[in-house]
Amino acid sequence: MRVRCWLLVIALCGLGASARAQEVIEVLLFAEDGAVMMGYWYVAESDPPAPAVLLLHMLNGRAQDWESLPGELAQAGIHALALDLRGHGESGGARDWALAQRDLTKWWHWLAAHAEVDAGAMAVIGASIGANLALLRCAEWADCRGAFALSPGLDYRGVQPQSALAEATAPPATLIAARGDTYSAESVLRFAVESEGEIRLWLLPGRAHGTRMFATDDGKRIRSALLAELELLFAGEG
Repeated sequence: MRVRCWLLVIALCGLGASARAQEVIEVLLFAEDGAVMMGYWYVAESDPPAPAVLLLHMLNGRAQDWESLPGELAQAGIHALALDLRGHGESGGARDWALAQRDLTKWWHWLAAHAEVDAGAMAVIGASIGANLALLRCAEWADCRGAFALSPGLDYRGVQPQSALAEATAPPATLIAARGDTYSAESVLRFAVESEGEIRLWLLPGRAHGTRMFATDDGKRIRSALLAELELLFAGEG
């Protein structure tokens, strides 16, 4: 693991009046170009080692856009590391998507190195351009069990995941799009047709894009379905 510096600051964040406090660890990591990157680790409420998920937000988004999902994963016994991608939220650096992919590999190795994490049970979830990044990086990480992509596209800012999905050896991918989100819906159908790997396709009602799906009437069911799929994946049944 080639990380120049990292720092942990432990903080407790409330999840609401009816929920108990959720332990969240703020993680600072230096990128290759010296930019300071920010992540938020929601600690799994289970005995270590526990599975872990990396969460990648949309363009112009931030880690908090995942709303209650990271806390729900932690309550279910799955570590969740939600990132501010470079140039977003509290992370510095230019919005360079080639560098962003190298940043994600650093984060992945950082997470896998912790004794609290089951390095054989890790996955990545992304939204919009974060979905494209998730599909590309998961295909490169030998220990990535699967990718979940909310509203991916054939090409977002030059980030094109199609080649990664085309390989028969690619990890399982769940592609999620709203039917009314035309570009993404057409993209996931094309991915599914042209992929040689294992693809699960969810076409949902409405037109919400990426993490905005969680603000719809179906948001709770989408989060529950993601959690169920992750539990199957980590149990070796996905």
